[in-house]
Amino acid sequence: MLWGGGNDLRDAIKYAKDHPATAFADGEAVVSAAIDNLEGALQTLDVFGAEHVLVPNLPDLGVTPETADWDTNPQ
Repeated sequence: MLWGGGNDLRDAIKYAKDHPATAFADGEAVVSAAIDNLEGALQTLDVFGAEHVLVPNLPDLGVTPETADWDTNPQ
């Protein structure tokens, strides 16, 4: 089982909250880094002989403490 990416995207949410002016422009790089991390983990499993890998979905990041105080319906 490979369960990853949640911390990378949680960190991206925090970055977006702290840097709203540049968050959108930087978002692609953050997501690419998260994907690269997952790819590296999958390659490691392959090297060690894994033939079947379960990759579950991420948790709902919209209900994490990092997003709890976000206004989801701005005026």
